[in-house]
Parts: sequence; structure tokens; C-alpha cells
Amino acid sequence: MSIGIGIIGVGTVGSGVVELLRTRTASLTTATGVEVHIARIAARLESEVAPYTAEGIPTTLDVNELLGDPDVKIVVELAGGYELPKSWITKALESGKAVVTANKAMLAKYGGELFPLAAKHGTEIRF
Repeated sequence: MSIGIGIIGVGTVGSGVVELLRTRTASLTTATGVEVHIARIAARLESEVAPYTAEGIPTTLDVNELLGDPDVKIVVELAGGYELPKSWITKALESGKAVVTANKAMLAKYGGELFPLAAKHGTEIRF
């Protein structure tokens, strides 16, 4: 079994997550019994995704393309901000995708809505 991960945002934290997923795939598989792979990366600028595109990782400048990708089972939101991340996370949860975010400020503001939404759709939001 393989689980596709979609990553939104490849700044300092996002690029670090990509690097960890690329270099520690074997240890993650051993620890969990499940293979994970980067299914798609989304960012605002072509220059942000270009290095990953060159490596053959599917990329997009349209977050909705990532959210609609059936191969993406876990959405990792690392873009920051409030309203856009909330809308992306809402869409992911409503689609039954699990979400991981480093966006503590957005969770403090909207967690009261997002955690029940995750439960309603039989998925999870983690941070």
C-alpha cells in the first residue's frame, strides 16, 4: 500500500519536509508498514516548484489541482496565513483527505470549526 502526500508551500519548512520525505522514505516505511510518496507539490511561483519539477515530482501552481488529485491522501499545508489555508484545509477534509499543518495561528483561529469537520468526514487534522 502506498499513500500519496500533497504538500502546499515549499518555503523553509515545506522544502525541509520534502527533503525528509525524500531521504527517509525507507525508514518511514519500516516504521509504519506503509509506503509514502510525494504525489504533488503546490506553490505560488514557478521558481518555487521548478527544482521539484526537474526531479520528476508532479507540481502545480494551482492548489485546487493538488486538492483534487485522487493520489493525494494526506495534505500537508505549510503556506501560512489564515483564510486561504482554512479554505484549502476545509476542502481537503470535506474530500476525506487527512491534513497535517504547521499553521498554529490558523488552528487557533479556526480549529473549533476544522476539528469537528474532520470528525464528520471520518478523517483527521494533525499539527
